Amino acid sequence: MTTRYSLRFGSRHTQPTVELPKYVIISLSDAGVERLIVDPLPNGDVAVRCFLSPLDALIEATCLARSGELHAVVSTHSIDRDALGDRRGKRLSFAIHQNWIARNGRIVLRPSGAPASHCDWIRKWPRGRYLTFDVDVDFLERYGEMYLKAGLFAWRETLQEVARWDGQLLRETVEVALGTMPAGGRMDPGPEQSALFDPEFKQWHFVPCS
Repeated sequence: MTTRYSLRFGSRHTQPTVELPKYVIISLSDAGVERLIVDPLPNGDVAVRCFLSPLDALIEATCLARSGELHAVVSTHSIDRDALGDRRGKRLSFAIHQNWIARNGRIVLRPSGAPASHCDWIRKWPRGRYLTFDVDVDFLERYGEMYLKAGLFAWRETLQEVARWDGQLLRETVEVALGTMPAGGRMDPGPEQSALFDPEFKQWHFVPCS
C-alpha cells in the first residue's frame, strides 16, 4: 500500500547542476496539505520514487488521481528534508523509476489500477536539507540500455526536450500514452519485459529484460 509523508516546499536554496532533472509526485488535499508519495521496500524502509522523465511521472500521477485525490509532479529541488517527518521510525530512501513492467506486450497493473513500475538505484536520503543528488554513470548506462534496445538512440536528448515542454503538451501526450497502453494482469504468461513510451512518435515499446 502506498504511504504518504507530510511535505512542504523550500523557498531559499541553490539548485545544483545535474545532468538530468528529477521529479517526484505529491498528493494535494482540499485543506491545502501536500504529501509526498513514497513506496514500501521489502526491508521495511520506504523510498521516494523519483522519475527522470516528467512524462513518466505524470503517467503515474494521472493514474493515482483516479482514486479521487489530486496529484501533482514537482522537481526534487523543491523537496525540503526538514518537513519529512517519519512517524513510523522507518528510514527514508529514494529510488529511480526505470521502466514500466510488462508481460507478453501488456503492461502489468497494480491493484490500484496504475501501471507497475520497476525502480533501480535505491539510495538513502542524501545529506543536506534538500533531495539533491547526481545519478551515477553505471545507472545511466543501465537506464539507457533499455532505450537503445527499443531503437530510441536519442533518449537523453528526448528527456531533456520533454523537460522543456509546457503543461498542455505534457498532458496531451499522457492522454495518448494511457489511451494506447495495452494493460494486463500479473498472471499474464510470458517473461517479464520493460515497457517504454516514446513521446516523440507517441507509441509504446516493449523490450526483453536481461
